[in-house]
Amino acid sequence: MKPAVSVILPSLNVKSYIGECINSVLKQTLKELEIICIDAGSTDGTKEILQKYADIDSRVKLLHSEIKSYGYQLNMGLDVAKGKYIGIVETDDFVVSDMYETLYNCAEKENVDYVKADYKSFFTLLSGERLFSEEHLFQSKNDYETVVKPQNIIDVLERDHSIWKGIYNKDFLTSNSIRFHETPGAAFQDIGFSMQVMYHAKRAVYLQKCCYCYCMDRDGASSNTKNVLKYSFQEFRWLLEENVLSNHLTERYAKGFYRRMSYSFLRQYVKISQMNNYTKLNEWDEYYDWFKEKLNKAIHQGILSKDDYSEETWFLLSSLLESSNNFIEYLKNRDKRVSLNKDLFLRGIQNKQIIIFGCGKYGRDLYLLLEKKCFSIVAVCDNDNKKWGIKYGEHVIESPMNCIRKYPNACFAIANQKHAKDIKEQLINVNVSDENIFIYKK
Repeated sequence: MKPAVSVILPSLNVKSYIGECINSVLKQTLKELEIICIDAGSTDGTKEILQKYADIDSRVKLLHSEIKSYGYQLNMGLDVAKGKYIGIVETDDFVVSDMYETLYNCAEKENVDYVKADYKSFFTLLSGERLFSEEHLFQSKNDYETVVKPQNIIDVLERDHSIWKGIYNKDFLTSNSIRFHETPGAAFQDIGFSMQVMYHAKRAVYLQKCCYCYCMDRDGASSNTKNVLKYSFQEFRWLLEENVLSNHLTERYAKGFYRRMSYSFLRQYVKISQMNNYTKLNEWDEYYDWFKEKLNKAIHQGILSKDDYSEETWFLLSSLLESSNNFIEYLKNRDKRVSLNKDLFLRGIQNKQIIIFGCGKYGRDLYLLLEKKCFSIVAVCDNDNKKWGIKYGEHVIESPMNCIRKYPNACFAIANQKHAKDIKEQLINVNVSDENIFIYKK
């Protein structure tokens, strides 16, 4: 019988993760799966583990790639997949038990080219506990569970980076010749694939449910290397200059495409500058010059403008496009100020019992920082009562008042940039001393 979904698992030296990953796929409530494991020459025991799974479950097929390329591995999987839909799981991640049943039922009901759900990112703490954060594509619930044409929605084009949180109709991929860029390593090949998918798709659905669990802290991940600007350059150049996309992009697709490219350029340039201790290397010039030419042209043609960005982002982007040397110097001075503020913040809460107020991304970053520094986190709280009772690292999210009652001598570390002043006033109004309130700023 033809599988409902072919799930492709590309691997290279992920022995510590592969068991949890493949078990999460094997235990799916949707049983009509084909699981295609493609190993690129692991030397740590990964392929031997995969072989054992293939020996005991006929749904598992193990292939070997002679080329260490994420894109090449996934194209191998696409070539042999027999399922109606294609799924992808990165082998340091795992999925919830009903992910593929949820996606498959929606795809069949709505007759879509692809369907995606939201996901949770996670870090593993020193204790072994995991700290999860929900990652939602849309702010409004009204944008979910409705059929959309992706190239007409700029926010989707700009922000939907993740290929592994969904399933894709294989006939749709084949008829539009959608493939992965076969560059060496795991080198941002999701950019090229996702931009093709959103360019060609006529019908797509996004679900708010978080079905995928994405590992943020594996050593050796491509996003943690000094080659990130090169990787981004390779994908966008491939799309624009090697006839992967049409030369005539629609107005809305072009705006979304170039916004995504500008954010990737800015993000990766900041990252490599910080990783290289704010010293520019000549090897970056090829990538910088290419992005500068393409983005300045898009601005000149009116595809991009100041109105497309926040005031801070436009300042950073325009500064980078004007002078990479001046941008790096600005970044160095800015980060020095940020580091000084962080040191002052940490000195203020050192040797105190700490309650983290805010369980969004700022709260997550603060939690990781304090755990690394071995500070005493006694509780976490949030004003959103829907979060109360949810596990958060080694703690359970509580109400602010409950934390005040339980830990009257603790200090509050506010991890909420937008509402920090309001939260501080809220705490003062319930008799928390000003000297026990600290605001965390990244």
